[in-house]
Formats: sequence, structure tokens, C-alpha cells
Amino acid sequence: MTVRTPSTRDGLDALLDPRSIAVLGASADPAKVGGMPLRFLREVGYPGRLFGVNPRRPAIDGATVVSSLSEIDEPVDLAVIALPAERAVTEVENCANAGVPAAVVLSSGFAEVGPVGVELQHRLRDIVDRTGIRVCGPNCAGVMNVHSRMTATFGSHLAADTTLIPGSIAIVSQSGAVGAYTFTLARRRGIGLSQWITTGNEADLQIADFVAAIADDPRTTVIALYLEQIRDPEALIQATAKARAAGKRLVGILSGRTEAAEHALRSHTAALAGDRQVTAAALEAMGVVLVERIDELLDTAIGLATAKTPTTDGVGLVTISGAAGVMMVDRCTELGLCVPALPDAAQRRLKHLVPYAATTNPVDITGSISSHPELFGAAVEELLQHQEIGSIVCFVGHVGLSPHVGKILRDTAARLSRDTAKPIWLVGLFDHDPAASGSHTVPVVTEPAAAVNSLAATRRAGRSLPAIEPARVVMAPSTSGPRPTFLSEVESQRMLPGVRFPRQEVVTTPAAARDAAARLGGHVVLKVIARTLPHKSDIDGVRVGVSEDHAPEAFAEIMAAVRRNAPGTTIDGILVQEMADGFPVIVGARVDDAFGPMVVVSQGGLFTEVLGTPAIGIAPAGPEAVENMLEQAGIAAVLRHPRGRSFDGAALRETIGAVSRSIWAHRATVASIELNPVLVSADGAIAVDALVEKRSATSGTD
Repeated sequence: MTVRTPSTRDGLDALLDPRSIAVLGASADPAKVGGMPLRFLREVGYPGRLFGVNPRRPAIDGATVVSSLSEIDEPVDLAVIALPAERAVTEVENCANAGVPAAVVLSSGFAEVGPVGVELQHRLRDIVDRTGIRVCGPNCAGVMNVHSRMTATFGSHLAADTTLIPGSIAIVSQSGAVGAYTFTLARRRGIGLSQWITTGNEADLQIADFVAAIADDPRTTVIALYLEQIRDPEALIQATAKARAAGKRLVGILSGRTEAAEHALRSHTAALAGDRQVTAAALEAMGVVLVERIDELLDTAIGLATAKTPTTDGVGLVTISGAAGVMMVDRCTELGLCVPALPDAAQRRLKHLVPYAATTNPVDITGSISSHPELFGAAVEELLQHQEIGSIVCFVGHVGLSPHVGKILRDTAARLSRDTAKPIWLVGLFDHDPAASGSHTVPVVTEPAAAVNSLAATRRAGRSLPAIEPARVVMAPSTSGPRPTFLSEVESQRMLPGVRFPRQEVVTTPAAARDAAARLGGHVVLKVIARTLPHKSDIDGVRVGVSEDHAPEAFAEIMAAVRRNAPGTTIDGILVQEMADGFPVIVGARVDDAFGPMVVVSQGGLFTEVLGTPAIGIAPAGPEAVENMLEQAGIAAVLRHPRGRSFDGAALRETIGAVSRSIWAHRATVASIELNPVLVSADGAIAVDALVEKRSATSGTD
């Protein structure tokens, strides 16, 4: 038997940029899983040594074929395994024993198929732990290093076309099929890539490992992610922080963002902050700009690859169609971007160039650019001069297909882009030119609203982010049982410094209720106080708009309702509270088992869980994070445009910040906090109800 020389390279480095590859399960049939990697590596011009391993030793062009790994008498950096699951596990151990530092396991039949597969995957993980070999997969579509012409993969994304376009965008996907489709779509659009990685079942290497590795790649500027689950939140927090520190931008899709969360069984706050929503908020806080579609993923990645993000929320629009201009204005408004009107002097200058143009913003230069393409540059230059405009989107439609005009438009946009910090986006159809599009000088997309979506995403990427403390994810799991422990409303209030509550008194007799109502003045609210009744309205324990004379009667009605609907309840008293009015907002917080303390904000009122747009952020939330949540929840727009009313937005912001600080301070003992609602008016922000859920059955208020 030949004595092999083991590879001395680091496993992850060897996996992503191997100098030699052995395909185990190699086949002479290029249509089989074991044949495709060899064919692809040969056709793309992989420069390293290539071996096929198959006991039958079929002749395979471009590869040295051996019957077993032990016959290779030189170092092998990477093993690509295309064998049935049971044999794949055996061969991973053989590779480890032979000194191969890394393996890509293409094989399926592991945890995704049930208990037998789970056991095989456990065995695979045990081999990793014992030997130190690094494994991508199993059940993955492989990896590619485009710059190194390394294609350790199989599938139709290369079967029909092995063209690789080098670039600066890395794709990391937990789904092989989505990864393959994204690669194919990128190539069809002429988008250059640096790395392409699918992680499969992640028995060893997870998406966080690859993000951390790509952070060290000088040829990558943008990391595009497709995520289904995060197995190690702390590792991903550290990896994304490393990537951001290295100047990388991150964009991602989180699938399953609308699925019901197990915590939603407990309270309004929990219902508003389901597990996937918390994950999405955490990813955004890590600097991963989330989008919803694959085309948006690529559009946004192209925009980020230019290293330019909008300098303001103002967008300048150039269009050859009034209808397309209206579509873009609508989408800008929906996403919180603005389309500022040009000054009169600027409009006069544009009118002089194009007398029939609409010049307010959007600037509609009409289809005349087909015969006068110089008008395009003049319109863009005018918009670039204005400080309130931080980016430009230009709809040129089908005109770009004209060989002469299309080139002028792209060259003009590229020239102007070189001289400004503001991003310029083109929307239209152009003949495919890999040399031009691979540079990503000016992003080119095909749909007006999609361009605005991705522009808004790059705007979010350009905002500063609060540092996320990795220690936040090292949390003791919640010890709350199926029957959570709540504090009473009064006890909850004591735990929330910085939150304003109505004037109130606790009473224990009907007569005392009358006296309290008289002192508070006007109409009041009466509520039962009991730890075991977190949602008082459910048992008819609340009376609203009660006058002084009717306070004793309301007191008696509440006591009777509790005896009837919740017999045996220990009542601490009745809370008599002054009435408040204002715009309702729900402010809550919870301690997520994965990501730690989170704060939740939503518009309040009836059917909030159905109609509301909750915003979730990492706690403690600073002023910028609070402002971002108000924008996401649609509350900032209400504060800006009160329609005849006046709101103390600063008081609401302070309330949100106070709740986020409280959940952080009490993260070891509190599961959730809920203020439902906070009423915002010209006089401030008043929380008319408060509920704290403990993480354990301990009593007291910390």
C-alpha cells in the first residue's frame, strides 16, 4: 500500500480553495452525480490536481482514476463524496485518517429523511469531532470558487453551461436548489461571483463558518445569504461582525418569516414577535439587509457591490414614461423614501433642454432619448446637484436595446457614477455584456418597483448599526412552564422606570372607589388587580368611563364578574385610574431563547395581531434603533402627519427606550414586558396597562 502524504492545510481553507481534489464515487457518465464534478472541473479549467476514486477504475478524461484513496501518493486537499449515505460516512472517516482536511458530502439520505438518516448524520458528526476533518453537507449541492475555477458541485446549473463570471459577490445558501437557481439567474444577468456555497444539513460547517471565512477573502465585497434556520446564533453574530469589520456588505433572504411562533400562545407581545420575526430583526441588527425575493437579493447585492449607498432618503427619478415614474414614486413613498421636488431654477434649466418634459421630479424626458440620448446625462447631472437627493433611479425601458443608444446610456451612467458618491441605478433592458455588467459600476435592473425595493435595502445597509454583544445569546433557557407566572399590573409598573402611567389609586371597598374617582376627577377606569388574571378583560374585570357616582356600582360588578368567571382568584384590590386618550401604540419586549432581549413596537387598537405591522429590535435599543422601529411599524408617518392632532413623539421614543432597558436589566428573570396600549398625545405618552411575565415561578419584583 502506498504511504500517502497528508495535506497540511487548514480544513476550511482547503475546502474553499483546494490545490487538489479527489471525487469519491467518480463516474465516467457525466450525467451522474459522481460524473458531473469531474466534468465541470475539467471544462472550467480547474488548475489543480484531479483524482477519481472508484473500485472499478473507469477511464475518465482529465482525471487520474484510482480504486481507493490510499493509492494516491500525494496530498489531497478536498474530497468530494458522491456515494450512498452509509458508504459516504465510511469514506469521510477514511479521508480523515488519510489526512484529507476537508470533504464536501453531496450525498442525501441523512437527517432530512428520518430517524435512520439522523443516526447516520450523528455518526458523521462524531467523525468530525474525533478527527478534525471539516465537512460541508451532507445533502448539499457543493461549493465553487469562481476566481480559482473550482467547481465541487453537481446539478443542472452547470450541466448545460459551465460558464463562470468572476466578480465580487459571494452566495451562501442553506438550500442547494435555491443556491443553484440564484447562481443561474446571476449568470444570465452577467453578474460576477466570487464564491458559491451550499451548506445542506450542516452536520459540521454552518453558514456562520462560511461567512467568517469569506470575511477574509479580498475578492469578495458582498455576501448574499439564503437562510432557513440559524443553528448557532452566537457564531453568526461573531461572523457577521467580522465581515462588517472587513468592509463586507451582507444581504439575505430569511425563508418562513410568516410561520406561527410557539411563543404566540401567551400574549400580544409574543404574538407580535414570533420566532421568525425575532430572527429577522436580529439579522437586520447584525447588518444583514433582508429582502424577500431572489431577484431582489441579486439586485441589492449588485447595488452594494458598487460600495455606494444612498446619502439621504431623497430619490431623484429620471424616466422616459410618466407611468413608470408614478410607479416609482408610489414605491418610494411606501418604503419611507421621498421624492423631493426640484427648485424652480433647476426646472427652468431642464425645460430649456426639453421643453415638453415634466421637470418636477420625476423628470420625464420622454422617448426623445432615442434620438437625443444626451438628454439623459443632462437630466441626471441636474438631479445630482441637489443635496436633498441621495440617489438616482433612471427608467429607460426598452430603449437600452438599441445598440447605439444603449451603449451611450450605460457609458453616461458609468461616467457620472465615477464622479459622485451617490448611487445611480438603471432600469431597463440591455443586451447582455458580461464584461460591462461584471464590473457592477452601475446596477441594472429590469423592473421599476424592484429597483426602488433594492435601493431602499441599500439605504438600510448604509445606516450605522448598534454593536451586538455576543454575550447576549448565552442565556439560560426560559424556565417558565406551561402556566407562566405574571406580576400584577401595579407590580409590573414598579419594574419599569422611565415609563409614565396614569394617576391611579388602589382601593378595596366600593366607598373607597368613589373617593378615589372624586380625587382623580372626571371619568375613570376600574380594573381588577390579580397576578393570575393577566388579561383582565377576558373575565369582564374592567369598567371604562365610570363617573364618581357609579364607581361603587362598577366596583361591585367587577368583584361579581371575577367570582363568576375566575372563582378562587386572590384579588389584591381594584385599580382606579384616570382616563387617558391618544394614538394607541403597543410597546413590548421579550427574552428570546436564541438572541436574548428584544423590543417590539406596533400600532395598537383592535385586531392589532392581524392588521398591525410590528417592528422588532435588539435591546437595549438606542435612539437610531428606536427610530428605525417607528419607521418600520408605520408609526413615524403618523407622528409626522398627525392630521390635525398633535403627538409627543419624543415621549414615545423615551418609553420604547425605557422598556428596552428594563428587559435588558431584568433579562435573567423576566420573560416578557407588555404595555398595551401606550396612548400618545400632545401631553406625552402614557401606558394605560402594564404586564410583566417572569421567567420562573419566583415572586416579587426584582
